[in-house]
Amino acid sequence: MTLSVKNIDGVKIMKKNKRIIQVICLALSMVLLVGVVFMKNDDEVNINDEDVALSGTMGNLVNTQHVDEQVIPDKYNTGVTGELIPVTSDCYISGVKFGTTGVSDRKLDLYYQKSEVPSTIIVENYDFSSGDFKFYNADLIEKTVKVIYKNCKFQSYTIDGIGKVYHQFENCTFTHFGGGNATFLSCYFGGGTDGDGINPMVNCSFTNCMIADLIQRADVAGSKHVDGFQIFGDNSGLDNTDIKLSNCRFEMPFLPMSTPSGAMNCPLSIIMRYSDANNISFDDCYVNGGLYYALMVLANENNVTNLSFSNIHLGGSSKSLYTCDPAFESLIQSGVSATDALYVASVRKLSDGIHLSVTNDTAIERTLAVVTAKGTKEYTIPACPKGINLSMDSTTYEDCPFDIDITIPDAEWVVCYDITSGVKQIRFVNWTNDDVYVDTNTFSAKETQKLTSTVNASGASNTDVVTKSDVTLEVKAEQEGVCGKNAEFVYGDGVLMIMGSGATDNYHSGKRAPWYEYRNDIIEVVVQEGITGIGNQMFAECKNLQKVILSEGVLSIGTNVFKKCTSLEYIYIPKSIVSIGQRSFTADLKTVEYGGSIDEWNQITFGNYNTAILNADIIYAEDEIILQSGQCGNHVQWTFSSKGELVLTGEGATFDYHSGKTAPWFTYAADIQKIIIKEGITAIGNYMFRDCKNVTDIVLPNSVTKVGINSFSRCKGLTEISFSDSLVSIGKNAFAGTSLSVVNYDGTEENWSTISGNTLNNVEVVYCR
Repeated sequence: MTLSVKNIDGVKIMKKNKRIIQVICLALSMVLLVGVVFMKNDDEVNINDEDVALSGTMGNLVNTQHVDEQVIPDKYNTGVTGELIPVTSDCYISGVKFGTTGVSDRKLDLYYQKSEVPSTIIVENYDFSSGDFKFYNADLIEKTVKVIYKNCKFQSYTIDGIGKVYHQFENCTFTHFGGGNATFLSCYFGGGTDGDGINPMVNCSFTNCMIADLIQRADVAGSKHVDGFQIFGDNSGLDNTDIKLSNCRFEMPFLPMSTPSGAMNCPLSIIMRYSDANNISFDDCYVNGGLYYALMVLANENNVTNLSFSNIHLGGSSKSLYTCDPAFESLIQSGVSATDALYVASVRKLSDGIHLSVTNDTAIERTLAVVTAKGTKEYTIPACPKGINLSMDSTTYEDCPFDIDITIPDAEWVVCYDITSGVKQIRFVNWTNDDVYVDTNTFSAKETQKLTSTVNASGASNTDVVTKSDVTLEVKAEQEGVCGKNAEFVYGDGVLMIMGSGATDNYHSGKRAPWYEYRNDIIEVVVQEGITGIGNQMFAECKNLQKVILSEGVLSIGTNVFKKCTSLEYIYIPKSIVSIGQRSFTADLKTVEYGGSIDEWNQITFGNYNTAILNADIIYAEDEIILQSGQCGNHVQWTFSSKGELVLTGEGATFDYHSGKTAPWFTYAADIQKIIIKEGITAIGNYMFRDCKNVTDIVLPNSVTKVGINSFSRCKGLTEISFSDSLVSIGKNAFAGTSLSVVNYDGTEENWSTISGNTLNNVEVVYCR
């Protein structure tokens, strides 16, 4: 069977910071259509505005590649999932006692339970992470025992001795593992430990595992360093033998440490201090970062034999190879190749669409093309910081463009390409039994027809009191045509836009609307200014339609207009509306926003059987609405309203944020006009208000003593701010990218000069005393 490929192009929404509520609704719908993209400190991962149309030709058959069968590990496809059973004291699992050695340690000692111990012990869905886990007296157990852990969580798991006990871990999470006779499948090692991720002894294999998030910053870890994987022998004389890693991935940060010995941070490390090593292999591994990506040194006349180092994908964020023993250097270099393209690790099919985990570990900005049966979209993925650049105070390893979560809605198959230079297929997943064909020649074809129009989201004219937001919709047509004497329509990527003048046509069962074949794909409808009447059955049976915006000037809505629109959640009704025909709103409707007052609403003539709109939550023009609220500190809360005001209340410091964990109001950043911080809040966290580009007014209380790193960066509209004399520190780049020119300071010039980190030398400071 051949799949035909439709040309569905993108919808671009640019908010202009007036009527907040319409902007939010449109923005939320675009999240569903376009997907969620990870942000980094200085760059954003952007969806290309010029979506590429696929041709209708059959193209080339897409084949499964090695990476599709042996999936690259990431944080989404390794480690534990779901609810776990916490273990904090003695308990019995599979008839075996799991005990405690102290307040914070867990233990399993089969030697003292040898008469009761079964040959196979299965432990599934348990959380042992409240303390370190130790397996005692393994070398004293004479019976062969296999302990199988499935979907379990640990801090450090240490095996004391070797013996006849074998461990098998599946989808488990650790901060550290040390010991022998163990196999690991799809496990995750990491979580802020101040020790190595893995210290294997003998007979250990690691397949499809992720080693990441191990290091602490210099001000916490001091001189300690962390390796992802390190073997160094056993001081009892036991050799490290039969240790294998296959399709594993390392994310080790290059971060400044306080001493040279604390600056290694190697993903792959062999330092044979205490014994020899034999039969060690690293195959199909991905290395992101590390001060040195590999460190292999012999000491005390020890030897390493049968070392295999092949097909290692080295990313641009790694610095270099450590000057290691000459016997290893050529071997290591011959088995390493630099990453030359994007890669996609997990591909997850969730309720809101297909989630792609995209990584760029190259030193250049790259372009990702994602193809589905409905067309293709291009994404710009920022370059990865190179090696030493990661040591900047304001940059952490989380700022690298790794494991970016991109969402593609409604797809039964997906093909990903890196098209930065040429075309390279990097991931293919197909949930159907059909062949998939893609014409890759279309990636460079950007001459698709485009219609651009500006529409007021509320539908009001510029002189009208209810005009509070403008929205520009750029729709590249999948279908377009006539829907009235002087009315036209454009449909693309879930959005149907009606434009022109006068009334639209009426429709019925014998004369369907011209977009009827796309009715199940329509998510949003926008009727532009100039249209005066919405014809009968205009949008009937659009069962996935969620949001409707009618512009000012629409006088009437006909009969059965929204018949069987069972997903409709929000509609904007302009105050120009005079009448609504019968049976137009019979399905559930959550929210109606009306451009006039409650008295004007009561003057509208409603036909029979419109209970849905009459029973919905109606928001009138004079109402202020709390759009969202939440917590942003242990004792700090926030609210954001339709007036564009972000208000913080409570006591103490707020949370710190960063590109991987943006402030909870980040979706509304461009809509925030005023920030009000109430008395009692003492510290403004890092990246707190970054990218609130339209903020012009900030109210700070006397209780604020600290302004964090990048807290107001890129607040382009900010020209003036006031500080009390309680302020003691200003973080780096706190006001970078703003228009700040005046600071009102409630203190003396001498006090101002003592503020830690104060680099606001290019502003006018007005001293109040």
